[in-house]
Amino acid sequence: MRFGAAGQKGTTLVELLVVMPILSILAVTALPFAETAAQRRQELALRETLRQTRTALDAFHADWAAGRFEEDAAGVSDNGYPETLAVLVSGLDVTLDAETGATQTRRYLRRLPENPFGGSWRLIGYTQTGATWDREDVWDLRADTSREALDGSAIAEW
Repeated sequence: MRFGAAGQKGTTLVELLVVMPILSILAVTALPFAETAAQRRQELALRETLRQTRTALDAFHADWAAGRFEEDAAGVSDNGYPETLAVLVSGLDVTLDAETGATQTRRYLRRLPENPFGGSWRLIGYTQTGATWDREDVWDLRADTSREALDGSAIAEW
């Protein structure tokens, strides 16, 4: 800083011309790190969402296999998986005690999962062999995106 004749503080044009390129270089080098950190957060959120939803699907199927659902319960496929993801949120009546017939509504998820990469989910049915949902049940789900993960794998195949 320089002091003018009247004692005013200020910055000279030369100082600004030196500082601005330095700040520009710092900004340009920091941008890729910020983008990588944002994608890493999205990938972690997606892995957690997939883990929670797949755990809920497994718990749903385990309750079906143990005979805890009523015969022909709405929302349950013949394979023992939910017909839609919404069934995991709304829940079903589960038999707690076969002798007394006590039941309780069991919800497997608090809310429908959101795809951190935006867009929708690609749902996979138990009997599915192709790339489209067979609409009979939900056995698994994948993120419907063409992006690649930081490790080079296809996110849509997780």
